[in-house]
Amino acid sequence: MENQSVPFKNPFVGLRPYKPEEKSIFFGRERQVNDLLQLLQTNRIIAMSGPSGSGKTSLINAGLVPELLLGKNGLAGKDWVISVFRPGSNPLANLSSAITRNNLLNPSVRVPADEALRIETTLRNSNKGFINHYKNAEIAQKKNFLLVVDHFEDVFKYP
Repeated sequence: MENQSVPFKNPFVGLRPYKPEEKSIFFGRERQVNDLLQLLQTNRIIAMSGPSGSGKTSLINAGLVPELLLGKNGLAGKDWVISVFRPGSNPLANLSSAITRNNLLNPSVRVPADEALRIETTLRNSNKGFINHYKNAEIAQKKNFLLVVDHFEDVFKYP
């Protein structure tokens, strides 16, 4: 009988955050993931803060996101659409690009080339621009939408 070994997958990814597909090697934070799931039962906005490098992004990427995609119940149900973005130096443009990428809000409609720019204009012209855009989206009232703003501090860092 030949010795067949299973390839070793190093569970440590270094300094970069874990990705959703690395859920199987992300461990030790199950309680925090469950706490986030519990918070989603009663809250529409959750703010998470901590020191740089403490694993906030990994907790979301490889902890919360895979659980939601597996159908874990949240505030409005089990079907989730998730968009992650970093504000950077142009938060509204980056948000607009994130929600038009992969046509998350209107999956059955072809996204016009200028859709991100149109959404950005709406966001700039109204303090309820995102809410109005979401209410008119195909997924509204059908799916939960989780918007993860990674590196939210960028909003305050750039003029």
